[in-house]
Amino acid sequence: TSYANPVNSGVAGFYDRYPRYPYGRVCSYNHKNPELFEKSFPYIKKLDAEFAKLLPARYAAQKQAADRLDPEFRIAKDTVFTTLTVNKTFRTAAHLDAGDLAEGFSNLGVILPPEGKGYKGGYLVLPEFRVAINVRPGDLLLIANHTAIHGNTPILPESEDCCPDCIVRMSIVAYFRENMLELGSWDYETARR
Repeated sequence: TSYANPVNSGVAGFYDRYPRYPYGRVCSYNHKNPELFEKSFPYIKKLDAEFAKLLPARYAAQKQAADRLDPEFRIAKDTVFTTLTVNKTFRTAAHLDAGDLAEGFSNLGVILPPEGKGYKGGYLVLPEFRVAINVRPGDLLLIANHTAIHGNTPILPESEDCCPDCIVRMSIVAYFRENMLELGSWDYETARR
């Protein structure tokens, strides 16, 4: 049920139980578009490898949790991620993420599709720390989105001759949902469904 204005943000991967859906499940996007979802696997595997290299202790904690989960609930079956949030040219309000693995980290990347035009802004702001981070296409930001309030600045055309509707900036956040650890096997959750 939708009671809010539509936003250019969506979830892919897998999701834990919820009162309305009392079973672990595949997200609607990759259920309807499995071939397109699989095209993201090389990028997600690259995030996984960089996470392991840059923050080995946090990665090890997240991997330990991921290894307790049926591989069918992991993106590409061998990464430490269960879920993706994808924001398309979307300015988020300041918020804390809910549901992330407490000892894990979110992996935030930005891509600019071929049809995308140049943009300015879109800084990730951490107001408590008085910091704004300019995450650009190709960058990776490892962050505890569940402990630091964050949002982003407006995403604007790079030049005045470009219309705002021509901008396509995609931010991808890969993470592990903590409540996924309460799930049974893929077959068990499918039977619950």
